[in-house]
Amino acid sequence: MSPALPAKRQVVRFDYWLDPAFNRIVGEASDVALHTCQREGADEEAWARLSEAHVYQITAAKDELPRRWFVTAELLARCPNLLAVSSSGSGCDTIDIDACTAASVAVMNQAGGNADSVAEMAVGLMLSVMRRIPESDRCMKTHTTGSREDLMGHELRGRTLGVVGVGHAGSRTAALGCAFGMRVIGYDPYLDSAEMAKRGAEHVSFDELLRTSDIVSLHCPRDASTLEMMNAAAFSAMRPGSTSSALHEAVSTMRQPCTRR
Repeated sequence: MSPALPAKRQVVRFDYWLDPAFNRIVGEASDVALHTCQREGADEEAWARLSEAHVYQITAAKDELPRRWFVTAELLARCPNLLAVSSSGSGCDTIDIDACTAASVAVMNQAGGNADSVAEMAVGLMLSVMRRIPESDRCMKTHTTGSREDLMGHELRGRTLGVVGVGHAGSRTAALGCAFGMRVIGYDPYLDSAEMAKRGAEHVSFDELLRTSDIVSLHCPRDASTLEMMNAAAFSAMRPGSTSSALHEAVSTMRQPCTRR
């Protein structure tokens, strides 16, 4: 017979930014006690709370949390009551999933929660580079622009958008690309041609995507299979004039005095 669970489930999080709706919704639950611990300066109290926690809500961003609060085998050993770890984003970079599996602790993420925001930001960056918006802004503020032809950009319509990783965010980006009149191609080793088509992209190999895309948008997880995916060889394989070189030029321009062309 399983031991009786306490009247209130103990949920622990740290004091990084989280939408206030989280505290409100969890805090209003009659069977949940929410504890927000300090990342620095009160470790003893934080460990005491974690040792009693049933759920640990953790940020997905590695730079927002000291590493001692990452979910590791060492942390799990100090949390005997832990049932689940919940990441605040789609990634789990702060969580050792294998260690959680060994400890019978469930791992949850918020896949797709900010997919629209990611897709809109990706398209915003495309527009910024193709229409030379940051460069134009800098030139106008420094009074170094001549005629509008000096800062003439390019349209997205008719361009080829290559999406690497056509999951939640990637498929939203593909949809926006189609709305702009772009041809959208995609590479995802986990999708076949039929599923890729349902998500708004034409299935191609990674090599073909690099060769034919005007813009490459990456929406894949950062793990052992994707690290160094965009290496020197990949950039060299991209077609001349694609956004790899344009992006480098735009970043360089933002760091240097604006000059007329």
